[in-house]
Amino acid sequence: MANEHNLISLGDRTTSEQRAIAQKGGIASGVARRERKRASEVARAILDSTITLDDGTESTTLYAMLRQQVNLALNGDTKAFLSLLKVADELPRGKQEQEQKPIEIYYNGVSEKALKAMMALDEL
Repeated sequence: MANEHNLISLGDRTTSEQRAIAQKGGIASGVARRERKRASEVARAILDSTITLDDGTESTTLYAMLRQQVNLALNGDTKAFLSLLKVADELPRGKQEQEQKPIEIYYNGVSEKALKAMMALDEL
């Protein structure tokens, strides 16, 4: 590596140099934290803002975006579907259904259980 001899580990530095480096890092960390907080506040304000939809109804931006994701998912967009699942998992547990019912799978109108039973009969 070029200029490898110019690198000095933190342990080889004096206590005052270590303190100065740590102070710079702390200041930079605070700046970055404030920027992230401000970006989060702006995003929340945008999501909570009211817009008028194509059908003339008023809604929050968040609701309109989720509604669009649902429409995309219903039309076969897998990324939209996975995005909705991710959003649903982030809801507080009290708002989600506590008891999860087993999913019943159907093939051409026949349930998975019935198909397994028919396959078992064919094997006899």
